[in-house]
Amino acid sequence: MSSAARRNLVIGAAIAAAALVLRLLPLPLGIESTDISLYRLQGTPVVSGQNVYERAPSVFMYLPPSMFYPAFCLKLAAASGIPFHLIIKLSVVAADAGIAVLLFGLGLKLAGRRRAV
Repeated sequence: MSSAARRNLVIGAAIAAAALVLRLLPLPLGIESTDISLYRLQGTPVVSGQNVYERAPSVFMYLPPSMFYPAFCLKLAAASGIPFHLIIKLSVVAADAGIAVLLFGLGLKLAGRRRAV
């Protein structure tokens, strides 16, 4: 690996770390918003083996696969003791860090390292 590629890798890792820190620090201060409450409401019947569409037919206009992530997060929260609202937000935090790294990579390709950072 060339020194330029190694530097780019280090910069990308630093960007990902900074994005994670900036998104994770305020996470425990948050509350369970309406969206998160709806995710809980969606995941609860799935965890107990019920049909989410029968339980609240007018609330969930989502495709069936989307109900399994909140159910997984509910089980993970119960097993780990970490609050549900933190668990379910972690995928968004990871996606934000990934987007930051992708934007850096795109900037490298389009403008070079000096302008990408």
